[in-house]
Amino acid sequence: MWSETHYYQYVDARFIKTGIMLCTVCGKAIYEGEYRFYETAEAYFNTHKHCCSDDPEWARRDAIKEAAEQRLKNIEKDFNNILVKYDLEESDLIEILGLD
Repeated sequence: MWSETHYYQYVDARFIKTGIMLCTVCGKAIYEGEYRFYETAEAYFNTHKHCCSDDPEWARRDAIKEAAEQRLKNIEKDFNNILVKYDLEESDLIEILGLD
C-alpha cells in the first residue's frame, strides 16, 4: 500500500524477516504476528500490526481472510450435507470426485 511517502508491504513474522525486526513505533522486537515494513537503501522500517492498526490496509486484509475462512466453512458444511443426504462415507465422496 502506498502512503504519501512509503510503499508498505504487509507480512507475517513467521515467514519473513526484515532488518533487525524492531518496531519503529514501540521499539519492541517483532517475533511473531503480522507487521508492515518499508525499505530504504539504508534500512528496513518495521511496525507491529497493533502499533499501526489505523492503517486501512489491515481492515481490508482481515476482511479478505475472514471471507476465505467463511467460504471454507460453507464448503465443509455443503459436503457434510451431501454425505448425509446420500448416505455416503467420506471415502465415497473422494472416489466420486476422483481425488483418490
